[in-house]
Amino acid sequence: ITAASNAGADIRQINITEHLSDELRFVGYCFATFYGLKCIFEFEHENPADVIIVDRSQASTFAQNICAATVPSMVKNNMVNIFRNLENEFRSKYQNRFSHVYLYMDPVKALDRIARNRQALDVLESRGVEYQRSIARGYESYYRNFDSKDLLTFNMETVANEVVVNEITSKLQNIFSNQKCQSMI
Repeated sequence: ITAASNAGADIRQINITEHLSDELRFVGYCFATFYGLKCIFEFEHENPADVIIVDRSQASTFAQNICAATVPSMVKNNMVNIFRNLENEFRSKYQNRFSHVYLYMDPVKALDRIARNRQALDVLESRGVEYQRSIARGYESYYRNFDSKDLLTFNMETVANEVVVNEITSKLQNIFSNQKCQSMI
């Protein structure tokens, strides 16, 4: 999503490489995420596509920067309110045009996989397993509170990749037959 605009790409790079306060990181991610979504959906009007698949979504912003953030509860409540307002504005404008797929993996195994496949962890990944667990709880909280009706969830430790692809394909076929939405996030 953040790569949908130069501003978003720059903000994402700053957020994963610089040691910022969680409040500042949240503001940057919120802007980059919702601005990137806006760019994606507006670009889609100019160049219609059957499906737009993006890696990460507003759920990532919620999970990483609200649920996993180490900020006082009053600040966290303000962050939730800002996020909720942006989320509601986004959904009111693009309602029923998107769906989420949640690929879950045990945070210990996920962090181990990340560490094996990269030369170095980014600022957020280097916070360790407990931080990754709080992110996982954040995703679950996001989907429970904002997007549970059309959610596809897969535990990547127990489900084969082919099953995931087949389920997503089936979901897309149903979506297009109902012309319910055009994008999967």
